Amino acid sequence: MHRAVKGLCALLSLGLVLSAPGFSSAHDVLADGTPVPTWVKWYCCGVSDVHRLTAGQIRRVEGGYYAEGYQRFIPERLAMPSQDDFVWLFYVDLPDGSQSGVICFFIPQGAV
Repeated sequence: MHRAVKGLCALLSLGLVLSAPGFSSAHDVLADGTPVPTWVKWYCCGVSDVHRLTAGQIRRVEGGYYAEGYQRFIPERLAMPSQDDFVWLFYVDLPDGSQSGVICFFIPQGAV
């Protein structure tokens, strides 16, 4: 099941890129036109914001990553392969200025 989540979330990230600039439609269909399953919408972006970064905006450190604009350390185990050249980071900016933990994190293979 965990592998299926990774694959579907990766397809979701590709759908976001190919559907730009209309991110709202990307939450309904994948790049190939198939509907995004409700549980994938909930898991990656149901309560979070998507942040598209370049590989140059993340820094690899022992055990994980730091991403520009994100205040927390991202453990390596959360990284999933991106289907394009962008880094996709899903989290919530909270009203008190803090940020939630990472919901989904995609990085291009071999980027860092």
